[in-house]
Amino acid sequence: MNLISKIAEMLGVEIGEEFELPGYGGVFSFRDQKLLHFDGLRKVWSPAESYVLTDIIYGIEEIEKLPFVPKEGEKYWAVFWCNDCKSITTFSMEYEKNSANYLRLYAGNCFRTEHEAELEKYNIYKKLTGEEWKE
Repeated sequence: MNLISKIAEMLGVEIGEEFELPGYGGVFSFRDQKLLHFDGLRKVWSPAESYVLTDIIYGIEEIEKLPFVPKEGEKYWAVFWCNDCKSITTFSMEYEKNSANYLRLYAGNCFRTEHEAELEKYNIYKKLTGEEWKE
């Protein structure tokens, strides 16, 4: 039984999501029931050495998530607030190449899931306004 999908879930990454491991350099991803490493010179994904996964599991090496960059036409979630009506919420839309989406992307206000956006909504507000959200 291959447990890669359960390991990825426990580590908080999606299958296919790319991430960095600072101690090893480069980009990694759980795909095809394996931990893969992107070889930037040859431009190919290849299986990572088994000790890399061991170091992740033992906590010797920590995953650093890369910012989510939606592809054109892909659904993503963002944070929106209205100070006058005292509400802060999340919403979804399809990514298109326009100024509003570029601004959200630049601000780090693009999330893969509603859950991720909900977890970060107060942090996004503070990051963009410099203030804490007041109900």
